[in-house]
Amino acid sequence: MKMLNARAIKCILDERIAKGEFESGSLAKPPRFNVDNFSLWKSRMELFLSGSDPQIPYFLEHGPYVSTSIIPAVAATTTSPAVLERSFVKLTDEDKRLVNVDNKGRSLIAMSLPDEVFHSISKLKTAKEIWDTLCIQYEGADALTESRKIHLIRQYEKFIAAKGETLAQTHQRFNCLLIDLKTYDVTFLLTQTFLKHVTLNFSVGNNSSKSHQVFPRTKMDLL
Repeated sequence: MKMLNARAIKCILDERIAKGEFESGSLAKPPRFNVDNFSLWKSRMELFLSGSDPQIPYFLEHGPYVSTSIIPAVAATTTSPAVLERSFVKLTDEDKRLVNVDNKGRSLIAMSLPDEVFHSISKLKTAKEIWDTLCIQYEGADALTESRKIHLIRQYEKFIAAKGETLAQTHQRFNCLLIDLKTYDVTFLLTQTFLKHVTLNFSVGNNSSKSHQVFPRTKMDLL
């Protein structure tokens, strides 16, 4: 088999990156926006933004940093009129750095968006505005969100091991389901019972062709 040198490998990787094959992103490139699975993109993007600058998530929630100073009001005198209280922007080096954090977050989010999505947020001025707009557009209205949550809960309650599936594959599917549930602020008690029940169902010598129930319904704790 022909061995590739480092330069050839780099060319191949650059070409694949250019084609957008690495949808999960990298340390230098944000994860690619996923219209069909917004919650997954959102989770990855939050991790990416936090890794790029730990202060970005704060600004996504609370809005950009604004530094203002107040000039107090001055009463009128016999020689000068009254001066009303007013504010003005005064930026120190630290203030400028904090302002740039929001600009950085805004740019990183924009970099991950395809053209048709970017057009819908291109006029927004802050990272929070962009983030909130995307969440409203792609997480859906309250009714749709609640419907998706109920669907995931039912999947959890009826979870079974598929025919021919290994223990590792079953656990991976189960874990992915838990992650999706956490996206909608849903968690369950007694999730540790997975291993107990699945071990019984995958006992050595069990060649049944039927699907195996992983565990019965468990009490859930909605956060």
